[in-house]
Order: sequence, then structure tokens, then C-alpha cells
Amino acid sequence: MNLRRKTLVILSLTLLLLIATIYGVTTAILNGSYDYVEHQTAMRDMARIRQAFEQSRMGLATTTNDYAFWDDTYAFMETRDDAFLTSNFDVNTFESFNFSLVMLSDADGNILFSSAYDPQNGTLKDVDPGTLAVLQRPLFQMAGRPAEASISGIVQTPQGLMLIAAQPILPNDTEGAGRGTLLMGYNLDERLMKRISDLTLFQLHIYYLETRLPPDVATAS
Repeated sequence: MNLRRKTLVILSLTLLLLIATIYGVTTAILNGSYDYVEHQTAMRDMARIRQAFEQSRMGLATTTNDYAFWDDTYAFMETRDDAFLTSNFDVNTFESFNFSLVMLSDADGNILFSSAYDPQNGTLKDVDPGTLAVLQRPLFQMAGRPAEASISGIVQTPQGLMLIAAQPILPNDTEGAGRGTLLMGYNLDERLMKRISDLTLFQLHIYYLETRLPPDVATAS
């Protein structure tokens, strides 16, 4: 092999090695970029979902506040007139506000009214005793607390997760002694997931770890 041919072979091998090196580095950079983009996209999507949940929590807290700081509710806690309950917490109210549950307790934490919505039949029903026992705790915690006191968040009940809000019952001007507590709740069920899915444009479902997961979900986890 003459010198010219040797030189061409060396140059060709060097060029091939350079191309391979550039390809490897470029691939690593692109893969890293794709991973970064996917990570950023996932973080943005999670932020949108968290924001949608927060909007649901704030919406529930606002509605609870409106009903709790109301002269009519304040008067009912003294008169115990069933007409108030009939006109304000009928099935239409539950459906309009997507309530799953409404509870009223007096200043000592004793439950005066509780009702739950049955989405399958479109009717009201008694609150499950296990759920009632779980929710008595925030009702007792709220008893006798000032107007600015409130509770909102997610609790675990025997029926599943529930988003709740609780507020002291006061007149419109929020002056005077509290006469009890109003608690309202949304079940974290398919109805709520549908509303959040519509807001975020994501298909959302809730799965519990102790239950059998669908194959695609189990693989992703």
C-alpha cells in the first residue's frame, strides 16, 4: 500500500470516527433535550391539574362561606324551623352546586342536620354512619371558633376521598356569637373528575392503591 492510499485510509477512518463521535454526542444531547422537554411538559400538566383541584376547593369554600354567613342560616340555628332546610337544601340545591354532602351542627358540635346526594338515583339519602363519624371531628374542631376560622381540604371516609369545607355560622355582618358550623363536601368521584377533566382537558381518574389497578395504569406506575 503506497503512501497516498495509506493517507486516504487514515483520513477515511478518522472521518468515520469523527462522524460517529458527533452522532453519539448529538444523540445524547437530543435525548437529554427530549427528556427535559418531557419533564417540563409533565410539570406544567401537573400544575394545571393542581390548579383545577385548588379551584374546586376554593369554590366549595366560597359557597360554604356564603351559606354560613347568612342571616337565614343563623336564624335557623335558633328556631330549628324545618322550612329552612326544605327550601335551601333540597335535591335541586345539591345538584346545582354538585354537593355530595351537607351537615349542620350546633355550637357544641351536635349534628342537627345531615344529608347526602345519591348520584345514581338523583335523590337525597342519609349520610353513611362511618362518614358521619369521620366528619364529626372537624365539626367539633369548629365549634365556638371565630368567623375567620375555617377548614377546607381532603379527608378519607369509608366511602372514599372527600373534599370538604367547614365554616362557623354567623349573620351576614359576621358579628355576634357563632351558633354552630356548616360543613359541605364533594366526593372525589367520577362526577368531580369529569368537571376537572373538562377544565384541564385531561382524562382523569382516581385509583386507590389497595384496589386492583387496570393493566395500563399498573404498568405506568
